Amino acid sequence: EGEIRVPAPPEVVWQRLIDPTILQRCIPGCARMTRLAEHRFEAEIEVRYGPVHASFLTDIALTDVVAPAHYVLSGRGHGGLAGVGEGRAEVRLDAAPDGTVVRYRAALSAAGALGRIGSRLL
Repeated sequence: EGEIRVPAPPEVVWQRLIDPTILQRCIPGCARMTRLAEHRFEAEIEVRYGPVHASFLTDIALTDVVAPAHYVLSGRGHGGLAGVGEGRAEVRLDAAPDGTVVRYRAALSAAGALGRIGSRLL
């Protein structure tokens, strides 16, 4: 959970935060992101924790979209023997005198080998 101030108007920040190139840079371990539809993406997310190294093929969707103010990003990834991972992030943009305040809250969970070893760290 956190917030960051961006020196640009909400409309500009919004366009960046729905761009797969920018989203890829915002998601830790995201090696690749491809747009499948307006609010659907496929991503490859690499996770390393202790002895576990896995690549998760992840379906990502933007829901509850209210441009240029709010969306929920959710994803579910499959990492073979490493297990399954799920994540959800709520993103809110608020206009400010000096640009935009981006507020976010995220939660992640994992099942399988990764979940047994590193669920708390995630």
